[in-house]
Order: sequence, then C-alpha cells, then structure tokens
Amino acid sequence: SKIGLTKQPSINTNTLVESVLQKIESPTHITISIVTELPHIFADEHLLAKVFEVLIQHAVDHIHNKIGLIEIGCESTEKEPVFSIKYNYLRIHPTHHKNIFEEFQIIESSESIGVGLNIVKKITAHYNGKISIKSIPNKETIFYFSLPKTTDDV
Repeated sequence: SKIGLTKQPSINTNTLVESVLQKIESPTHITISIVTELPHIFADEHLLAKVFEVLIQHAVDHIHNKIGLIEIGCESTEKEPVFSIKYNYLRIHPTHHKNIFEEFQIIESSESIGVGLNIVKKITAHYNGKISIKSIPNKETIFYFSLPKTTDDV
C-alpha cells in the first residue's frame, strides 16, 4: 500500500506503545516494560504502531526461556531518536542479520520470519530511518530502529 506524504501529527510514543501492549497477548512468563521515557515524534500513528506491534510480537513469539523479558526504550541523539526492543532470545545468529528483514526468510533451519520484519523495514525506510539487529550469544537480541527528527519533533 502507499504511504501518504502529508504533514504528520505529533505522536506520544509512550502512549502509543502502551496502546500496542494492550493488544498483544503475552504469556504470563513474559514481562514487557518501557524502560525509558519515549519521545514525541511526528509520524503516522498507525504506521508507527505497526512497527512496535511487529517488533514486540516478534519478541513474544520467539522467547523460549522460562522467564521472558522484553524491554522497550529510546535513546535520542541530535539527529534522531533510536528506539530499542531488547529481549532474552538468542537464536538469531549474526550471519542472518542482513537478510532477516527480507520477506519470508527462513533462519535457524526451519524458523520462518514471514513479512512482518520486512514491513518494519519499509516503514522505517519511508521516514528515512534505519532498522538493525544486534545479538549477544546466550544473552539477548536487540532490534534498533531510528526515525530522523524533523524540525517539529519535541
């Protein structure tokens, strides 16, 4: 589908993420928390919600530990806020980091990624942002995405 180029409203990403979390069904062994204050940014609310929904749901679906932990945060630089979704899942090997955002990728023998991460890549690219992944073996996986600040961002 096409993404409009009209002036975007200011979005309180704390409120947006809390709304997304209410829609996600998470098992009782997984704790999801917002660990930093999230900024106000100018973006399409539905598109930004989709980014958070896909990344958080991906984490929920792929935590295989007895105790799951998902932490959502943001670190702002002069140029952009950099959001992170960190969780204790460790099966995404660094050799898969480049192609994980392509449609219907299969990683680790039979685990399919589908189209969700590809949609996130397309939305962040629309805003001239970036998405990346970092895995620390036997510890965690972190998805990072950034959306460049506009002169209107708070």
